[in-house]
Amino acid sequence: MTNEIIHEIDDERNPVRDIVEKFVNKNSNCFLRKIKNDKYMHTLIMVNTSFLPEFFDYNTRIQYILREFNEPVCCEVCGNIVMKQIHGNHAKIYTTCCPSCAHLTKEYKDKHKTTMESRYGKGITNPMQVKEFRDKIQETDRRNHGGVLFNQTKEGRKLISDRWTSLSENEKQELIQRAIDSNKRRHGGIHSSSLEETKNKYRETISKRTQEEWDEMKRKSIEKWEKHYGKGITNPSQAQEVKDKVRETCIKKFNAPTYFSSEDKKLKSHATSKERYGDEEYSRTEEWRIKVRETSRKNYGTDNPMQSEVVKEKLRQTMRNTYGYDNYAQTSEYHKKAHKRYTNPKYPDMTFGSSWEFLVYDFLLENHIDFEYQPEICFQYMYDGAEHTYHPDFLVNGRIYEVKGEHFFRINESSGKEEMYCPYREPEWSDEKYDWMCGLYEAKHQCMLANNVNIFRKQEVEDLSIDMFF
Repeated sequence: MTNEIIHEIDDERNPVRDIVEKFVNKNSNCFLRKIKNDKYMHTLIMVNTSFLPEFFDYNTRIQYILREFNEPVCCEVCGNIVMKQIHGNHAKIYTTCCPSCAHLTKEYKDKHKTTMESRYGKGITNPMQVKEFRDKIQETDRRNHGGVLFNQTKEGRKLISDRWTSLSENEKQELIQRAIDSNKRRHGGIHSSSLEETKNKYRETISKRTQEEWDEMKRKSIEKWEKHYGKGITNPSQAQEVKDKVRETCIKKFNAPTYFSSEDKKLKSHATSKERYGDEEYSRTEEWRIKVRETSRKNYGTDNPMQSEVVKEKLRQTMRNTYGYDNYAQTSEYHKKAHKRYTNPKYPDMTFGSSWEFLVYDFLLENHIDFEYQPEICFQYMYDGAEHTYHPDFLVNGRIYEVKGEHFFRINESSGKEEMYCPYREPEWSDEKYDWMCGLYEAKHQCMLANNVNIFRKQEVEDLSIDMFF
C-alpha cells in the first residue's frame, strides 16, 4: 500500500509531508495500527522526527511532519520541551508544557478575564472578588469551624503539620524546589509580593477602603480571635498557647527560643548578605548608606532622621510620656545602670559607682543610719546651650551627699581656683572634644554647689563619722 501512495506523488514534489499526509488520509480510521505494521512508514516517520525524545508517540510525530516542524516545540513561558502535543481529536499542538505555564499566557489571561466579567460583572477577575462567594465561605466557616478558617483551627494546623512531618526529607526538598522553580518561572526569581505590580495593586485596594470598612474589619478580627483564644486577645501572637507553641517549635528546630535568635538564622542572613551585597552585614555597605540618606531626605529633608526637628520633638515627647524626662540618660534608672563599676563580696547583690561609695554605704549600714543610695532625685543644669541632669549618690536625713575622688579636681591655671574636670580621655577624642567634656564636669560641679550638695572627697571618706550626717 505504501508503494502505491509513493507512485501517486509526482517525482518533482515528493516530500515526506505529502507521503505521510496521503497515508493518513487513505487510512484515516486505522493509520496508527497500519504504521506499526508498515516498516517503511515507521522508519520514515521515526527518521524525520529523530530530534524528538523517544517516548513521543506516532500521533505527535505525524503532527510534527504535517506542520513541517524541524525541532521540538518549547514552552513559550518557561522554555521546556512540550511533552503533551495532541489536544483531543483536533490534533492541536500545545504551546505550554503544563497548566501552570498555560495560566500565564496572554491568551489564557484574556480568556479568563472575559469569562469572569461575563459571569460576574465588569472588573471581576477572580471569584473571590464577588461578595456572594466570600459570604458563602464565611458561612461555611461559621457552620463548620466557628467562624475561623479550617487551616487556622487546631485540627487544621495539626493536619497540615502531620502531613508535612510524614514526608521524607527528599519529598520535602522536592516540594521546596518545585516552589522555587514556580517562583522563578512566574516572577523571574522574585517573590510576587516584591513585584511593583503587586505593590501597586495592594495600594490601590487599600486606598479604596473607607474608615468604616477598616473599623468593621478590626471589629470582626477582634471578635474572631477573642472567641478562639479568650477575652482580650486581639491577635493570635498574644495568646499564651501560641507563644508556648512557637517557643517549643523553635527550640526543637533551631535550638533557640526564636528563629531570629538562632545560629541558623544568623548564618543564613550573613551568607545571603554576602552573596547579594559583598558583606555579611548589609548595613555596612555603601548601598545601604545611600538608601538611608535618600529615604531620609525624601521623608524629613535631612541626611539622617535624627537631624530632623520633627523626629527630635517626637522622641522627646515619647521620653516625657514614658520616663518624665526628655532623654532616658536623665533618668535615675539609667544612672543606676550606667554607673555600676565596683562590687564587694560583703554585698554580693549590690554594685557601686566606686570603692569609696561602697565605704560610705557600708558605714551608714553598720551604724544603722537611715539613708537612700542613688535616690530618685535629679538636678537640671545648662551647658553649651543644652540641658543636662545630675543624680547624687546619697540622701541622708534630708541632706544630699556626693562621693568624688581627688582625681576629679585640679587647679585652673588661669584663675587659680579649684575646678572639676574629666580625668578620663578617650584616644579618639580631639582637643576640642576633651575641653568640652572638662567644661561639662565643671558645670556639674557648679550645679552641686548651687544645690548645697555635700561633696565627700578623700579626707571625708577616710575620717567618716556619725556626726557628718547630722
